[in-house]
Amino acid sequence: IKIIKMDKKNSTLKDTFLSAVQSYKNKDFKNAQILCYKIISIDPNNLEAILLLSSIFAANRDFVNAKKMLKSADIIKPNNISILNNLGTVFTNLKEFKDAEVCYKKVIEVDPSNSNAHYNYGLLYLELKELKKAKIFFKKAINLEPTFAYAFLALANINVDEKEYETAVSNYQKAIDLRPKLVNAHNNLGLA
Repeated sequence: IKIIKMDKKNSTLKDTFLSAVQSYKNKDFKNAQILCYKIISIDPNNLEAILLLSSIFAANRDFVNAKKMLKSADIIKPNNISILNNLGTVFTNLKEFKDAEVCYKKVIEVDPSNSNAHYNYGLLYLELKELKKAKIFFKKAINLEPTFAYAFLALANINVDEKEYETAVSNYQKAIDLRPKLVNAHNNLGLA
């Protein structure tokens, strides 16, 4: 990070970014956003501020602006798997499924062991109602990361849809064992 004085208080970009992160953690998204824009006004290619802005927009379900920020980040740091994975998630939320698929494919090409990309790819196929494909990606995510509770939960939900109740119960139980406070797993287990 470049160290540039921003005002009379000798605040630096780094300090401002740390304040933005703290505001974000405190769910003060408005202040975090203001601070990020302040950083970007001085350093337009500040990747950290751009990525934090994308997170703020996504947290507020403003996926159009999250997409703009992530596309800017992708220009600054092309083919970064984290940026592409997040961009894929944003595309999925915007129902831009072909673009989401391109992102997840790129991530998996670069890092075949990226469990999050496999999971997100599964969510994409779930959104498209292609349960068999979704199931393949959730299983791959679990094979790569056996403690991936959300992948077990998603897989269990598909098991229920396919009337594989015993397998669903087993997968819900695995999700609960891994994350005891995973409310959806508890609720769905009671219905399976």
